[in-house]
Amino acid sequence: MTIVKTKRHPLKFYITIIFGFGFFASLGSLLIYIGIKEISTEESKTKEYLIPIIGLLIYFLAIWMVYSYYKNSPKIIIDKCNLKIGNQQFYIKNIKDVILTGKMPFRFIFNFPMEGTAILFKDGTEKILFDDMYINSHEIKSFLEHVVIKKQTYITNPSIKINRNKNHFENTKTYKGNQFTSLRGVTAWSLIILFAFVIIFKINNLSLGGLVFIII
Repeated sequence: MTIVKTKRHPLKFYITIIFGFGFFASLGSLLIYIGIKEISTEESKTKEYLIPIIGLLIYFLAIWMVYSYYKNSPKIIIDKCNLKIGNQQFYIKNIKDVILTGKMPFRFIFNFPMEGTAILFKDGTEKILFDDMYINSHEIKSFLEHVVIKKQTYITNPSIKINRNKNHFENTKTYKGNQFTSLRGVTAWSLIILFAFVIIFKINNLSLGGLVFIII
């Protein structure tokens, strides 16, 4: 009996988490350090208290990012009878419908679209599997297509080498999202505004090294 198990993507999952957590934790630590240093002075004002509060919020964002990525990428094991997603067990025969590809809501600070597969069960339960979280998501899609949709026996296809020098797509289209409504856009602009705030209100108290760090 063929069994397919997911493997988390080393770059898009693990490296993203490590880099994201490290960046947000470092930024939060920097803001808390600056805030505590300013509060300890005799001339501290009310606005100085906002900096460590923002730092704590960024710390929370770092932890929430790790939690969200693990929550949205459970380990998946599937065979011709059963589908195990994390700690939940389902029967293949109870799957009502499968959407193999499309933009699915990835739950982080707020929902943002990410390519994935949606599985709807007869009892109304819906499970979403995100492509970027796994290195072998194509195997899950292929299994669902053969076993659930086409009612066929799943057969693993051999790997085919592709000549990268050939132009496989003659007609191409470029799709763009709105930078003010996407997670990456909101994150980028939030950081820019945050650093601009620090530069504007703390430029007289920043050392040359600190100023260069924030600008970069």
